Amino acid sequence: MPDRHAPRPQRRSRDPIGLPPLLLAIALVPIVLTGCGSSSEEDITTKPAAQILATSANAARNAKSVQVTSKIDDGKLKAGLELQFAGQEGGRARTTLGAGSSEVVRIGNTVYEKVDPILARRILRETGTHLPVGSWIQAPVNNGQIAIAAFLTKPDGELALLLRDPTLSLTRGSVTTVNGQKAIELKTRGKVYTGKIYIAATGTPYPIEIVKRPSGGSEEASHTTFTGWNQPIKLQPPPNATQLASLEHKTS
Repeated sequence: MPDRHAPRPQRRSRDPIGLPPLLLAIALVPIVLTGCGSSSEEDITTKPAAQILATSANAARNAKSVQVTSKIDDGKLKAGLELQFAGQEGGRARTTLGAGSSEVVRIGNTVYEKVDPILARRILRETGTHLPVGSWIQAPVNNGQIAIAAFLTKPDGELALLLRDPTLSLTRGSVTTVNGQKAIELKTRGKVYTGKIYIAATGTPYPIEIVKRPSGGSEEASHTTFTGWNQPIKLQPPPNATQLASLEHKTS
């Protein structure tokens, strides 16, 4: 996962979810999907580290789907992110921060966001409308009021962000076994972290796991796993979602 220096989407003044930096950090999970599965039997374990990571990024870009689970601890708060990416078809994201949680579903160009207590209070304050906690709102993916929620579910090139990070130092490690898979270890170092990226060493070289540990005064540690490459993901629109535009019109 990228460190805090990675670019983030701009927040709008009335963005309803307003994720804190801790969750934005884990939202930038290194994955890009565009749609068609691929396979490779090429031995990558002896190649330079940058080439291994580039090969893995290319494999990810050609995957149909993946599930990503990330946990982060900054010394004060614990957060989590569960993602399901199905390329341009859509995705699902569930975030946790302490005892709170939020959930987002994108199907095509429509985004659905589950109303949590913070969002319910904000909608009531800004529009005078009471929406029950646990209900859903929906909006087009390009609606600025739901931009960060949409970002969590879109294959926007997060792995490319990691590769472009100017603080990243990348070296090849040893061949090991991770979650029962043979993997090549890549060691990373940034201004505020050290980490390891594990890439599948047999079959298609998909990312398997990313571990980051704090350094340089930071207290933030994270652990990300990738599973279910190219497995079917079923996405369904939540029932009875309220159109965000209908709430905005009440204040116009």
